[in-house]
Amino acid sequence: MQKLLNHWYVPILFCVGSTGFFAVSQMLFSQSFFLQVFSFFIFMSNLIIIPLSLLMLLKKKMWVKVLATIIIASASLFAGLLVFSVHTSTLLFDELEGDHWADNLTIPQNIAIEKPISIDPFNIASRSATLLQNNPDFQLYNSFQPGLYEYDFVVGNIDPGTIYLKVYEITQNTPLSADHLRKTTALRVHNSSGKLQIFSTQRHFTIYEGDWGKPYAARFEVWYKSDSDSDVKKLLEKNYIIEGWQR
Repeated sequence: MQKLLNHWYVPILFCVGSTGFFAVSQMLFSQSFFLQVFSFFIFMSNLIIIPLSLLMLLKKKMWVKVLATIIIASASLFAGLLVFSVHTSTLLFDELEGDHWADNLTIPQNIAIEKPISIDPFNIASRSATLLQNNPDFQLYNSFQPGLYEYDFVVGNIDPGTIYLKVYEITQNTPLSADHLRKTTALRVHNSSGKLQIFSTQRHFTIYEGDWGKPYAARFEVWYKSDSDSDVKKLLEKNYIIEGWQR
C-alpha cells in the first residue's frame, strides 16, 4: 500500500476505475446481488485510499498533485454517487408504479364471470355461508391482499387423490403463475359418503401477473389426479375477475 501511495496517480486511477466498475454493475448487472455488493465496497474504499493519498501529498507539499487529486477524485466519486442515486430512484419508482402486465387487457362482457368473495382469511368457518350446493363446485376467495387467494372445493363423491388449480388469463389464454400453482393450490381429497363435503385451502396462493388496481379476467380450472392411477382430468372451470399481487 505504501509503495502504491508513493505514486500519486495510482489512487486516482483506482478511484476512476472502481467508479466505472461500480457504475457498470449498477446499470448492467442489477440482478447480481454479489456483484452489486462487491462493487459497492470497492467503490467505498476510495473514502480511505484518497484521504491517505492526500495526506502523503500534503506532507511532501506537492500542491499541484493535491489539487489534481481532489478535482479528479471528487468528480469521479460524484459521478458514482449520481449513478447510484438515479438507479435507486428508478427501482423505487418501478416498485411504486407496479408492473404493466395487465394494462392493455380487457374484461369480456359476453361470458359468465364472478368476483372472488371477500372473507376473513384467518377464520375459515366464515366461508360456510358462501358455498354453492352444486356437485362438484368451486369458490374463490380474496385473502388479505389483492393477488392473494384461497378457495373451497365441494364434492359429493370422489376417490382419494389430489386436486390443484390451473389459471389462465381469458382473452389471450396465458397461463398464470404456472411454475408454482400446482404445488401451492394442491389439496388432498377423499369422500365416499355421497354427501357434499368441503375441502378448503389452509393458506393463500399467489397470482403474480398484473398489479393492484388493474383487474382482468381469469379462468380457474380444477384438476384432479387419483391416487389409484396416473390419469389427470379436469373437473370444472369458473371465470373470475382478479388482480395480480403487487411486489
